[in-house]
Amino acid sequence: MSTRSLRLPIFFSVAMLLALAAPSSAAPAIAITVDAHGTLAEKDAKRLAQVDAAKEVKAQLTAALGKAGAAGMTVRIEIDEFRLRSQKQIAWSGLASGGDYIGAQVTITPDGGAPNTRKAKGVLVTGSVAGKEPKRLAKIVEGMVKEILSGL
Repeated sequence: MSTRSLRLPIFFSVAMLLALAAPSSAAPAIAITVDAHGTLAEKDAKRLAQVDAAKEVKAQLTAALGKAGAAGMTVRIEIDEFRLRSQKQIAWSGLASGGDYIGAQVTITPDGGAPNTRKAKGVLVTGSVAGKEPKRLAKIVEGMVKEILSGL
């Protein structure tokens, strides 16, 4: 082997060692848990699980907290209100079918700090032009996440 063919592997090895030896500048982690509250009606809890709303809440909140630069906290969300109309309800009833909403008790505990609990809610009332379920779910969760971030 020539010295020219050895340069690239040596370069990558040195780069990897430098990267591993560099001090970590990662921010403290944020732990997020999302659950249905015990007071949520059984049919609402089933619908919550059916559309996988907890996953949407966690994904949007994680992205929003990361964008806001938040770090070093534990966030517990207990969903105690949930309604996401089915496409059939919207088609048959339109505006009379009401709206979609999500509400939760949110407890934010900074690392080494005292917990802060408050209510957050997201609402969408759009009648028969509401859009498909995933879009409506994303909108109501977005509203709730904005309320959560406003209290940080």
